[in-house]
Amino acid sequence: MCAFDEHAHGQTFRGLPSRLKKAGFELSRCEAIPFVTLTYHPNTYVHGLARFIVTKCTGFVMEEADAWRNEFDDLEKQRAFFYGTNRFMLA
Repeated sequence: MCAFDEHAHGQTFRGLPSRLKKAGFELSRCEAIPFVTLTYHPNTYVHGLARFIVTKCTGFVMEEADAWRNEFDDLEKQRAFFYGTNRFMLA
């Protein structure tokens, strides 16, 4: 995940409430919205995310990145793929 640090600041949510307050926003609620998928193919969110990480982030060997994505294809064929993350709703 070190390669992804170039794209997204790792401490975004830890400092977000104070930054929003400083900008004039009143944060009254925060909820996590889980996102889970058991499939990996070109029409899925995680397929696009994996492609984005491989093409836009640096710091890893391309052969390793290709092997990482190929593992997802293999897991999909075995019906063993799983991806989960949380999205956050702030109000």
